[in-house]
Amino acid sequence: LYRKLKSMPVQPWKEAAGKLLAVLTFGIVSAAIIIIAGALLGARFNISLIGILKSAGFLFLGILASAGVGLIVGSLIKSIQGAVMTGVGIAVVTSAISGVFFQYSYLPPALQAFARFWPMSAVNSIIINYLIGDIGYNPLTVLNLSLTIAISLLFFTAGIVLYTIYCWKSE
Repeated sequence: LYRKLKSMPVQPWKEAAGKLLAVLTFGIVSAAIIIIAGALLGARFNISLIGILKSAGFLFLGILASAGVGLIVGSLIKSIQGAVMTGVGIAVVTSAISGVFFQYSYLPPALQAFARFWPMSAVNSIIINYLIGDIGYNPLTVLNLSLTIAISLLFFTAGIVLYTIYCWKSE
């Protein structure tokens, strides 16, 4: 697939932007469906406009981190099936050990520490805190917010750099 993409007259930044927009669209539509289904089933949110805007910003950050991990995997593993299976494996394992699939309080202490700094679970905790309230710890500390932002942007930047190096020919 990457060999075919390399031969196309598409600039790398445009192709990367298209991938990012696809991931963002999928993420936002998924979040909207979950929120609507939850509200229809009786979920109660502690919603304020500021909380929604902050949650949306951190959702975007989580999507960037996820896209970065996907770009890293796709850049380093050349077969499509291998990249997809590796990406799914990373997502499932890290979600299971970081509290995305169940409450943070159920995690053992070592995994609670991991969950605070793994971008996808940290973003999840931040959004839950904004929309619902207490989750067992305060994810809004300066250290936690700073690390979540920095690590998310690092994953995305590393993904873009690796994708540019390994998947596009020099122009």
